Amino acid sequence: MLALLLCIPLLVGCGRNIVFTMGDSENIVFRVGTRAATAEELRTVMQEIRDSYDAEYGEQIWEADPTLSDSVKAEGLRRLSRVKALCAYADSNGIELSEEERGEAASSLDEEYALAEKTYDVITQSVSMEISDEEARVARCESLTVLFDDPADREKERLLAGKILGEVSRGTSFEAAAQENGVQYDGELVVKRGELPVAVEEAAFRLKAGAVSDIIETEAGYRILRGITDFDERETALHREEILQAKRDAVFSETYDAFLETQDVFVNEAVLAGV
Repeated sequence: MLALLLCIPLLVGCGRNIVFTMGDSENIVFRVGTRAATAEELRTVMQEIRDSYDAEYGEQIWEADPTLSDSVKAEGLRRLSRVKALCAYADSNGIELSEEERGEAASSLDEEYALAEKTYDVITQSVSMEISDEEARVARCESLTVLFDDPADREKERLLAGKILGEVSRGTSFEAAAQENGVQYDGELVVKRGELPVAVEEAAFRLKAGAVSDIIETEAGYRILRGITDFDERETALHREEILQAKRDAVFSETYDAFLETQDVFVNEAVLAGV
C-alpha cells in the first residue's frame, strides 16, 4: 500500500500539495484539481490493462508472476491520474467536447479519455509540422570496428584497419573481413542525426550504395563503413514522425507540468486500499 501511495506524486506530477486522507467517501480514490477518480473507474482501467496482458501473454501470466497485479494497479493509477489531470486542465482553460464528440463516447470515462486527448492536441497545436528531409534523414550502412584494446597498440590497430580497408575495397565482405582479422562486425547501422559520433554520421550520409568509407577514428576504435543507402525514404518518413512527436511531447510536458504545480492532489487511502 505504501509503495502505491508513494507513486501518486509521480503519477500526476509535482502537485503543489499531496494530501493523504482516510476520507469520508466510499467511492472516490483520488482527486486532481476539479476532477475526481472513482474506484469503479480505476477498476475499469486496471481491467483494460489486464486484458492487454492476457491477449499478449495468456492468462497463465498471473500465476507465473504474483507481483504483476501490483504493477497493474500502479499503471492503472498512472493512466487514470493523467487523464483526470488533463481534464482538470481542460476545465481551467475552457476546452470542451462538442456534442458530436460526446455522443461518440460510450461512458463518462470514455468521454474523459476523449477530452484528455483533445486537450493534448490543443496544448501541442503550436508545434510546427515542418520537418526538413535533412533533419529527418536516415542512412543505412554496414560497419566493422577495430576496437581500441590498449593505447600502446594504437598504431598497430591503425595498420590493421588499413589492411582491412584494402580487403573490403577489393570486394571482401565486411563480415568475412571482420571474422578473418578478429575484429568486431557491427552489422547494418540505421543512422540518424545525433545518435552516433559525428564523424560516423557524416561518413554514412556521404556514402552511396556500395561505396566504402575511409578509416574513421572514434573513442571506441577505428571504424569502416560500406554504404547501403544515403537516404532511406521509408525510415526517413518514420523518423520525421518520431521527431514531430518528440517536439509535441516537449511542448506538452512544459505546459502540463506547470499546470500540475498549481493543483492539489487528494488521495483516499481507505478506498485505494480496497481496489
